[in-house]
Amino acid sequence: MEVELNNNEKLTNEQRSYIAYKLKKGKKPHEIIESWKPEIHQRSAPSLQTIYKIRRQLKKSNGICAKKSGPKKRHVLTEMKLEEIVKVIQENKYITIRNLSELVGLSKTTTENALKILKYKHFNARMEKFLTEGQKNQRVKFCTTFLKWNDNCKRMVWWSDESLFSVDNVNKHQKANYIALENEFEKLEKKLSRKTVTVWAGIRGDGKVIYRILRGNQSSEDYIQLLLNVFPEMESRKSFLMQDGASIHTSNDAIDWIEFLFKNRWIGLGSQRLEFPPYSYDLTPLDFSFWSYLKRKVAVWEVDTLDELVEVIDLEMKNIPESVVINMCKEVSERCKKCIKCHGDRF
Repeated sequence: MEVELNNNEKLTNEQRSYIAYKLKKGKKPHEIIESWKPEIHQRSAPSLQTIYKIRRQLKKSNGICAKKSGPKKRHVLTEMKLEEIVKVIQENKYITIRNLSELVGLSKTTTENALKILKYKHFNARMEKFLTEGQKNQRVKFCTTFLKWNDNCKRMVWWSDESLFSVDNVNKHQKANYIALENEFEKLEKKLSRKTVTVWAGIRGDGKVIYRILRGNQSSEDYIQLLLNVFPEMESRKSFLMQDGASIHTSNDAIDWIEFLFKNRWIGLGSQRLEFPPYSYDLTPLDFSFWSYLKRKVAVWEVDTLDELVEVIDLEMKNIPESVVINMCKEVSERCKKCIKCHGDRF
């Protein structure tokens, strides 16, 4: 008997049982792949994602049988059902669509259609700082200047930033989403896991990605060392470095090294070329798109240790298509136009 899995992979029940046996013996997914060829001769080793999927099935049901297929239920949206959805959202607007669909007894797709009918939208709730008039003017100045750059210069900007990834709650970004009629710019308090790694990434408009996965708290000295390590990969004579105003980026030593490495080819606080305005995560593709994209990919996996988390992040980073990165970077220009139209305010 064969069971179809992700990416058109097929495993027999015997092979699935072998994986389950190894997992119960405490073997890690990558160790199972290493032992596959010497012990299983019928086919090439399954992917890491397939093994993680089997492990999730074991944790949930202590079994590895595939779900029985059957006719899909047809769900009809009634006025009563729509009222029920509104009531559930009013009681807990931070509910995910998956949990909402389970509570109201609808499929995920039908629930999404219902939200469209009700004109509810998904918003990202994050710590929001109200902008002063001076900060709005800074945003307009940045956007106006950036839009004057030719396309080739825009493509050669390395947009860089760091983000935390957690073992205990890999998909914690989902908790920052809420369902509402309008964007309320609310602040969510998050309790960060102790099992975290910091990911630094630089993405460029031609689709290139550079990244480093870091452990422990990062200091200004660590950031300087990181720049020294990645500098040879950045083709600095043709590229610009963009960084935000985080304290480790803007220490005197850090600025001195950035000036030494990139001369006049960097964007950020204190730059003579182009200053990046504070509190403007909506103008850098890492913040408005890249991190949420990567965290959704990582959230598919179930990890228990920092080593597994690092392995998954590394895998997903390498699988990001160039076209996705290019489109993210292109969006900066459109966002700059919107920012100018809003006189530097949020849009």
